[in-house]
Amino acid sequence: MARKAADKRGFGSLRKLPSGRWQARYTAPTGETVTAPMTFTAKIDAEAWLIAERKHVENVEQWQPPKERSRPHAWPRRPSGCRRSVSTPRPT
Repeated sequence: MARKAADKRGFGSLRKLPSGRWQARYTAPTGETVTAPMTFTAKIDAEAWLIAERKHVENVEQWQPPKERSRPHAWPRRPSGCRRSVSTPRPT
């Protein structure tokens, strides 16, 4: 049985898992393989994740692995004296 021609892409790779879901991965600037933190039901969703990751990788000086970016301590924090603003008044 002949294998299908490999899907040539410029960044990362996709593979269909036995479950029918899609896995995305790419080689990071550090040389390690980065796998998406989740699998995708549609190939187009996995491709979209790779496109978003490519934008992060293009800024090599500030690049962080997806796991590092998703940690709460990496999220920007509001200054301590700052309160949330209410955009619309609540009905009374």
